[in-house]
Amino acid sequence: MKKQFILILTGIIFLLVVRSAAAKDLVGTDSSNLRRNSEVGTTSSEIKMTNWKNRANLEISARINSLNGLVIRIQEFKKLSDSSKTTLIGQVQSEIQTMQTLLQKIQIETDQATLKTDLQSITKSFRVYLLFIPKIQILSAADRIDEIGDNMTNLVNKLQAKNVTQAALADANAKIADAKVHSQKARDLVLPLQPDNGDQEIFDTNKTTLKQARDEIKAGNVDLKVAMEDLRTIVKTLKPTGTPTPTI
Repeated sequence: MKKQFILILTGIIFLLVVRSAAAKDLVGTDSSNLRRNSEVGTTSSEIKMTNWKNRANLEISARINSLNGLVIRIQEFKKLSDSSKTTLIGQVQSEIQTMQTLLQKIQIETDQATLKTDLQSITKSFRVYLLFIPKIQILSAADRIDEIGDNMTNLVNKLQAKNVTQAALADANAKIADAKVHSQKARDLVLPLQPDNGDQEIFDTNKTTLKQARDEIKAGNVDLKVAMEDLRTIVKTLKPTGTPTPTI
């Protein structure tokens, strides 16, 4: 029986370690670099426009690929409501469509001034992109906290019937519950966030809110670690199956 609990605990630890790996930063190069690099060493307007279009294709395509990856991550969420997932996927797909439309316009543009304006709009979409990435990362972390918390709760329920320290079990349960409170607060903070579309005040508000949500995720992870230590200590006290109880 002790081996069974150790296996369960090991599985939970695996989730804590593997699934908490930080997502890679998918943010591409700002379009200001795109414009600056394309202008170096060029004198012909036609060559300049071709360079701009090529770089725009690379930048926008990379972001579209990243956003498609976010859709997959959202679909894999286990604890987020179906309605919230549908809303998020719709927002991401709308941004993908916007980028695809922009890319098509850039590729057929023949006027340099208009093309320059189109390139500047990539910066605007870049700010949208900068919101989606951390927003989905935070929601993913909240989902992970709840999933691990559920696994821990299942283990606590199995240990309830054993001759173990009930105070430690109660503490583990309390920490698991606290972790889920923090994960829900993180969700509630980021779900309403909308792209700033160049509005500095909204940008600053989003930035502050994202930080608050990250703090909630950190607090939730701390609670899970404390609960894990409680469970690890309890499992260590279990006697192997078949070991006779000492008599006095």
